Amino acid sequence: MFAIQIKERKKPVRKLLKAHNAASKTAYRETAMHFHKHMTPDRFTYQHGREAGYEPRKGDTAPYGSKEYWRSYAGRKKKTKGHRDPLVWEGVSRAQARRAQVTSTSKQARLRYRIRAFTWHPKYKVEFVKILPRELIKLGRVFDAMYNKAFAAEKRKT
Repeated sequence: MFAIQIKERKKPVRKLLKAHNAASKTAYRETAMHFHKHMTPDRFTYQHGREAGYEPRKGDTAPYGSKEYWRSYAGRKKKTKGHRDPLVWEGVSRAQARRAQVTSTSKQARLRYRIRAFTWHPKYKVEFVKILPRELIKLGRVFDAMYNKAFAAEKRKT
């Protein structure tokens, strides 16, 4: 679960408050869905782990191919599972992250994941919800675009 705060420019005119609230709710929901569809799968890539500053696992700092590497967590995972993706051992957490529950109001959207694999290690949950600055900028643009589209549609209704 994560929260993105978007500061509003100024209060809407009272006459358009209902349209503003409906457009905000739609924009928040669509922004959360965009995050879920396009940004959640990146959480399980090695590249995103490095960019987001995930804590190095044992063996990540050892030279590749050395005896120390192959005896470490990273080496065993590479040998048995064929990958070095963070937050994944057999793929259960990645599969559970494909399902999410989105709730939104005119003030926020909430995206809930039920990833049981993260309950036994608290640092995994912290790493999973870390949002990069470039992702925040992208989500802000998505929110603006969705808000403008929804607001125009709501204004036409009234």
